[in-house]
Amino acid sequence: LLNFTRLIIVMVISMRRDAGKLRALTCAVSVTFGLLTTNAATCWLNARCSRRLVLAAITASCTQEASEPVYAFQNAIGKMKGPKQPGRPPSDLGLLPRSAQSDIAELRVCGSNLNCFSTTYDDVLDSGKHDLKPWHFQGKQSNVAFREVLDAVASYPPGQQGIDGGGFEIQSFDLKYLYVQFASLKNGCIDDVEFALKPGMASSALEGDILVRSSSRKGKYDNGVNALRLNRLAEDLQRRGGWVVPRIDAKTHPVYWTGNCRTERVKEQHPEYCTG
Repeated sequence: LLNFTRLIIVMVISMRRDAGKLRALTCAVSVTFGLLTTNAATCWLNARCSRRLVLAAITASCTQEASEPVYAFQNAIGKMKGPKQPGRPPSDLGLLPRSAQSDIAELRVCGSNLNCFSTTYDDVLDSGKHDLKPWHFQGKQSNVAFREVLDAVASYPPGQQGIDGGGFEIQSFDLKYLYVQFASLKNGCIDDVEFALKPGMASSALEGDILVRSSSRKGKYDNGVNALRLNRLAEDLQRRGGWVVPRIDAKTHPVYWTGNCRTERVKEQHPEYCTG
């Protein structure tokens, strides 16, 4: 808490002559007290993962002027080139009832374009395209498992395998839900990525599922970006032990990869997904 207070004081002093940045201080206060109400203060003191996440969230929120949209984030690997094209943000992200016949809360389904994966899917329409099995953890409680997801996101390297060079920014999180935006470096296209504990799990249970959705806002195809991102995060979790996360490859999602391997550039950059 002392570290939070010091940060706010330093920011006020540095921003007192800049009205735009001072307005952005509201974001930092919101983030700070939002975290304190979701047990993130405990994570700040005791968990390496959440300390990086807190810094990432506060830094991103408070170094951008509130009145100006930004499509490359603080951890981008370089300056963005070309016109910025973030795309229209979805209006119904989060855990919500998705069917008139059921009140079970789920993440949003994917559209018809081959640029999205979700654990909410139709067995027939989405097979080999968008269907994603929940990420299963075992041998640990749900709060520990979700902190590992938070840590994997915080450790994610922008620019890996040539994607997400515009960096990423955590938009909201607690110990049950995480929403992150990833940006391309070329033109600032935004992908929306969500993780959520499956509703109804007992906090004392030693296994459970994480619901996942990763989707591009624009384009019929994503050149494999969403699959590459999720595979990298999944590999990080599996190295920690106690995770079962299927890989998204040409065998599990042939329609998705056939569509996205249509260009020579994708074939050259990711032959392991486009051949065989």
